Order: sequence, then structure tokens, then C-alpha cells
Amino acid sequence: MRCRTFGNVHRSSISLKLNAHRDCARPVKGSGKSSKHATLKIVNAARNAQEVVLVTGANGRTGQQVVTQLLAQGAGVKAVVRTTTKPEEVAAIEELAAEGDQLEVVGVKDLSDEAEVKEACQEVQAVVWCAQGDGKPEPMPQKVQKGLSTLARVVKMRLNLPTGDAKQDEQRAAAQDDGVLGGLDHCAAVMAENGGRLVLLSSAAVTRSAWSPEKQAALELCVDIPIVRLNPFGVLDSTRLAEQRLRESGAQYAIVRPVGLRDTEGPKSWPRGRPWISQGDVAVGRANREDVAGVLVSACFSESAMNKTFEMLTLAGDSYPPPADGLDAVFGRLQTDQERAEMREDMGFGDGDPSGPGEAAVRAQYGLAMQMLPGEAQEPTKLEMGRTYEEVDQGKVNRKKGAAATAREVALAARGEQRQSGTRT
Repeated sequence: MRCRTFGNVHRSSISLKLNAHRDCARPVKGSGKSSKHATLKIVNAARNAQEVVLVTGANGRTGQQVVTQLLAQGAGVKAVVRTTTKPEEVAAIEELAAEGDQLEVVGVKDLSDEAEVKEACQEVQAVVWCAQGDGKPEPMPQKVQKGLSTLARVVKMRLNLPTGDAKQDEQRAAAQDDGVLGGLDHCAAVMAENGGRLVLLSSAAVTRSAWSPEKQAALELCVDIPIVRLNPFGVLDSTRLAEQRLRESGAQYAIVRPVGLRDTEGPKSWPRGRPWISQGDVAVGRANREDVAGVLVSACFSESAMNKTFEMLTLAGDSYPPPADGLDAVFGRLQTDQERAEMREDMGFGDGDPSGPGEAAVRAQYGLAMQMLPGEAQEPTKLEMGRTYEEVDQGKVNRKKGAAATAREVALAARGEQRQSGTRT
């Protein structure tokens, strides 16, 4: 199913009412009030109007923000949603007002369907992948196995039993990457063939479960945190492997790894501010969802962001507005993934050199990143899954370093509720 709108209200067979608007300060439904911060300036504004960008996961909260901000930049947008999505789950798309901007909605039954995904990618110059996961088919036996593995791991933690070292974790992750491709890979193949670009919304912390025990001990403040300790359903492993497939796809790419996502207002919110961008996968903290969308859109149109992987958090508040000239200069100061590999940085596959310049750069980034933690305690190891830095400051949670998972954390991980406790949604 496909439908197209060019400004006027249109209803499709999956009950989507589509519009487009130019005011990026207007929030997506449910995200709270408008922010005082201006939209990030895009350097290649003239080129944007000539391009069409495909956005997967367009009905998600981050995807909606990406679509809104792309339209504000004058780009054409193909918004991909699953045809099986319930109408109430795409209701917020109805808030995208329509006066003159190009917006096409593409209904895809299954993101693992190569033909469907490649057809959707035709006549686009870039892809922003905001869908959860990498679009790989996952049979029910594999889902069950992941669930049982997660449960076994957290129970061992609860009983203070060994859960396996980093090498064993990497072997387990590698075994899951059986060569089966997903929607992300199919999009990358089209972009590689057509000279397009792909920006992947990933997540901070995806490499940390595969670091050596020595590196984990040296950088414990960003390792002994809930998502890394529990790694529910191997989400960090599968995401790390998806990133690497993208690097090897031949497409121009940027991999954006935000820390814990928060809306502008509402429960567990975080204000907009200035995107703080780093490398080395050591960032911990919070990222405002609108700011994340702005970074994704900026990377999409920036040659300086290509072939680079970086983390992002939000320095919150009106005192930290986004750079007036956009992020192009910020992206330009980052190293490409090839340069990082040549400096012998461990990119999550155990092939780094602890004494090399790459790992020295990671340690320097770590020292800076730990100063960006929210709250007063400045001790992320005190966090439990689903708890907040504010609760740590208030003494409501005070986990000890290296402590086993609590019964509550075991239950959260076993139910797959990691998406409610800091990983991206």
C-alpha cells in the first residue's frame, strides 16, 4: 500500500490522515510544549529542496520528529510505516500539518521483505533509519531463545554467578549474525548502488558488553549501568553487528548513538538544549528527542558526518542553544571509522590495542563524558534499571558498584521493558 500527499489532507486504507508543516517548534502530539530553541541550521539548505529522504519508523516518536524537521528543511519525505500498525499508534502523524510540503507515506508489511524495502527506496537520495531494530526476520524460536538467554543471565547475576567474559559474549553475538539480511541492509544496498546516504539511529553503549575485562574495569562508570549489565535480549550485540554491516555495505553513512532518550515534557522528561557529540562509546546521560532528530537530519545533509560513528547527549537549558551555524563544523572535527580503526581503537570487536592512540583517545573522551552526567551524585553505577538520576540524588536508589541485579531489574529485563528504561524508542 502506498499513498501520496502534497499538502492536502488525505486518508489511506490504514487510517492515516497526513499533513505537513514548517514549524519545527510545534511538538508532535504527546511530546509537550514547544521549545524556545531554534531548529538546527542546515548548511546545504538549497540542496535539501531537491532531495527526497526515506524515514523508517516514521510513526515512532523520534521518527515523527525527523519527518517534521526534514519537511521544515524543504526536503521531500517518504515516511515508512508498517501496514499492520494500529490506527491509534499512528495518530500523532495527524498532527503534521499540510501546506505545500511534499510527503509520501509508504506502507510496508514487513521491513525484512527485500522487495518491499528496495521498492520504497527508489528515487530517494538518503535514508534515516529510525525503526526499532535492523529489520531482520526473527522466527519465534529465536525470540524465545533470546528471552531465555536474558532470563538465565539476569538470574545468574542475581545469584552472583559468573555470566561469561567479554569473549564469550562476543562469540554469542557473532553466532546470532547468521548472514541473514534485514531492511537496514536492503536500504544500504540501494544507497550504495545509487550513491545515496544512510543515517542510522543506533544507541550509546552498544560496544561496551564486548570490551575486554580490563577496559570495562578502567571505564566502569559507563559500563556498570543497567542497559550494559543486563543487555536484555542481546540488544546491544545485535545493534553492534547491524552497525558493522552498514559500515561494510559500501554506502555513505552516519551512525548516531544517543544516550537515554527523553521527551521535552512529561514524565522523566529532559529539556532541549545543545547537542554534545563525542566518540569512543563512553557517553552516559540524557538526550532530548527533538535534539536527536535535529542531529539525524543535520547528519543526513552533511558531508562532514559521513562514514563516522558518534554518540550524542543534550546539554539542557536555554544557556546551551544549538550552534548558530549548525553542526557541520562539529561533524568535521570527528574522526572517520576508518581513521579510528587505523589508530587501533576497539570498535566493539576486540581488535584494538590498549596501548595505542585510539584507546588513549577513548580514555580522554571518558574523562570528559563523566562530567556531563545529570544530577549531583555523578555516580551512574548507583542507577538501577528504570530509575533516574534524580532518584539517586534523593537517596531513593543507591545501588552498590558491582552489585547483582535486583529482583525488580530481573523482572524488567525478562519482560523486555528495556525500552522503557533508557534505550531508544
